[in-house]
Amino acid sequence: MKNNKLLKYLGITFGVLLLIWILTILFGAGKADRNLKTKLFDVDTSSVSQIVITPKQRGQNSTDTKLQKENGKWFVYIGKEKKVSVPKDKINGLLKTIEDIKIVRLASKKPDKWIKFQVDSTSTRVKVFDGSDLVADFRVGRLNFKGRNQIFTYVRNNDENETYVTEGFLGAALNRTPNSFRNNSLLKSDYKDWDRLSFIYPADSSFTITAKNNNWFVNNVKLDSTETAKYLRSIQNLSSSNFINEFPDSLSKTPVMSLTITEKSGKTHTIKCYGNEKLWVLESSDNSEAYFNGNKNKLRERIFKSKNAFRHHKKQIKSKRKRRK
Repeated sequence: MKNNKLLKYLGITFGVLLLIWILTILFGAGKADRNLKTKLFDVDTSSVSQIVITPKQRGQNSTDTKLQKENGKWFVYIGKEKKVSVPKDKINGLLKTIEDIKIVRLASKKPDKWIKFQVDSTSTRVKVFDGSDLVADFRVGRLNFKGRNQIFTYVRNNDENETYVTEGFLGAALNRTPNSFRNNSLLKSDYKDWDRLSFIYPADSSFTITAKNNNWFVNNVKLDSTETAKYLRSIQNLSSSNFINEFPDSLSKTPVMSLTITEKSGKTHTIKCYGNEKLWVLESSDNSEAYFNGNKNKLRERIFKSKNAFRHHKKQIKSKRKRRK
């Protein structure tokens, strides 16, 4: 009898514990999930008027990146007062990144973990404004990897203790300098639409190459089709991130050389070159808000070619073969 009572008691106890465990799984965990944020903040990106990015500390000379919306157009400040326009694809990409920040999980509730996750004062800080109202103020920390394909970033609202994990490589998208938001294009045009290229050089070295019946000519002399096509393709989508914010006072504003491309429609694109071997400064009619460093990555050399660069080189090849024999 005693054994039966004991077994009955143990059975009831086990049943109660099992019920408690099931209820905990069904309701306790669910409650925890409901309490976890799904978004770091709520922002209507269509109403955003200003974004200020304080890049991750890069030394004493690092400055904030300030983007401002004026009359429906976005500008980025270069220095304290100068501002230049931001291409639509770049500002749309930034706003989409901010809008898409979603929380995966909570990493920590403790401020003493900020340094570990790099969401302390040395992190990238992003402030988003709607008029004069600060609608988002958050910090972007270090990366975390899960397997080969999953990348996560630690983030924290600036006025909160909690650090969260979000998907994606936010550092690359948000830890950016003013120049990264500028129009970096010198030329964007399909070379198949071009009719002629006029190279203006000092003295009597200027020349023009002209398209005719799918071939290119200079002074009615047919040019090497391979070399010419190679050059035309190389400059049809020309860009550079090596900006010069202000035209140097030491240089003359008279171009040393220029290239004008005329399309079959009559539209023209002109690239001017100022300066000398110490510093070449390039300016494009397609992007009047920027000057580019022509020395970097041999940009000037890539654009301004001599007449010989487009001609046949068969004689030189034959002479080299004879020497080898």
